[in-house]
Amino acid sequence: AALLGLALLLTAPLADADDAPHTPETQRLPGVGFGESFDQPGSDPTASMLMDLFVTGDASWQRLPLGADDGVPASVPSLPVAQDGDAELVLMENVGGIAGGSFALTANTVDETYGDVWVSAVVGMGFQTAFGSRAAGLMVRAETATVQLSDLTAYGAQLNHNNVNTATVSLLRFQNGIGTAVRVSALFDFDPPTENVRLRLSAVGDQLTVQASRLTVEDGVVVERPIDLDDAPGLQDGMAVRDSSFAVGRVGVRGFTRADNRVAFDNFVAAPTLFADGFESGDVEIWSAAIAGADGLRAARPAPR
Repeated sequence: AALLGLALLLTAPLADADDAPHTPETQRLPGVGFGESFDQPGSDPTASMLMDLFVTGDASWQRLPLGADDGVPASVPSLPVAQDGDAELVLMENVGGIAGGSFALTANTVDETYGDVWVSAVVGMGFQTAFGSRAAGLMVRAETATVQLSDLTAYGAQLNHNNVNTATVSLLRFQNGIGTAVRVSALFDFDPPTENVRLRLSAVGDQLTVQASRLTVEDGVVVERPIDLDDAPGLQDGMAVRDSSFAVGRVGVRGFTRADNRVAFDNFVAAPTLFADGFESGDVEIWSAAIAGADGLRAARPAPR
């Protein structure tokens, strides 16, 4: 029973980094998953687990703290993506550049390849000009036959912000580096200067599911509430589709932005959706790692309703 309880703990969502002090190192359990806060020393964006960067147009990935000039929230206590906080993974467009969607993925190795998997991250947007649109999303089962973005296949889920205080969440299928929305949520309120959004994307068999929640500060407390993704009666805090195009691949994030606006990511986590041990090999390394890393990878609290 104790072992079953630990297995269930490891298949549950990981605790967000708001529950414990950030560490400069990636929190990782071999064969189980990892959490990434992007707080490594220095500013090299390839120093994190999302080290394989793809850029189109004149965008660029940065890893740095954001300030008042970036248009992200300023609050006490601080949201995960906020002014004068720790470092985030940030996508920005170079001045006078040409817009393009960009991706940051785990390394192209067997260890960073997942089949059934879930990923989560907090996203924030620095919204300073109504020129163009912004998007921030998660990627699963991403593969590239070459180093060219035009070869990318993947599934994704992303937050799409328009030029007013509303947004949508979409599920996408990427082929040849181009994403096609296979399902889009209802419009909901979104105010980038005052809030963040946590996205969670799971791929289990041929089913893709996205959930979204809103992080705000109310009466001096960070509050997280699910976002209703459908106009149907009652809270519809999940959205799913079935697609069997891709079975395995890497995980990561995707962004799109224009002009002086920013798209930023923090508290990225990834883990297989299944953790099992047949107890035939005698190899207890994964259990030892799981017990030792329990402070870094814990079951998440339910979001307040």
